Amino acid sequence: MLFKKRKRGNKLEEIVKKLDELDKRMKKMENVVYRLKKHTQKEKDVNIGVFVDVQNMFYGAKRQYSGRVNFVQLLKQIVRGRRLITAIAYVIENPEIDQSGFFSLLTHHSFRIHKKPLIQRANGSLKGDCDMEMAMDILSLVDKLDVVAIVSGDGDFASLVERVKMKGVKVEVYGFPENTAMNLREVADEFYPIGKELLFR
Repeated sequence: MLFKKRKRGNKLEEIVKKLDELDKRMKKMENVVYRLKKHTQKEKDVNIGVFVDVQNMFYGAKRQYSGRVNFVQLLKQIVRGRRLITAIAYVIENPEIDQSGFFSLLTHHSFRIHKKPLIQRANGSLKGDCDMEMAMDILSLVDKLDVVAIVSGDGDFASLVERVKMKGVKVEVYGFPENTAMNLREVADEFYPIGKELLFR
């Protein structure tokens, strides 16, 4: 009798496990269907948010092409008829460089600017990145967006991309081919290489 009870208990455990697996699969399928619906929306009905890692783009353009990114043209190419909800440029402020003209240009063309000061460590080295701020902004706005466009080649954003995709939001990554981490390119729904046509030389 005890043996039979144990057998029944084992069967119940197996059934519960199978139901849990089915539930997980159903949720994944629901997510896929939801994402497919969003991806087939008419462009004018698609809400897009653009998040630009200016520091990463600056060094990518300098190393690969000895040029500078035309952020105004880049934004136009990314939006391409979709409804722009927000465009945020993340900039490291260097007190030794006058960036006021650059800031004016960006704000005049629909960008909000998120500034962070360049930090000098005790050993004399410099530190400056806005990864955390960019990730927090994306996660706080993701429920209002159909598409998140990340302009960066930083592989540290790969886990963020996965999290955003789990919410049914499409993720596009824009970057220089040689300066964009492979894990970031692979996890994105679409990777768009930035070419010479979007640079000042």
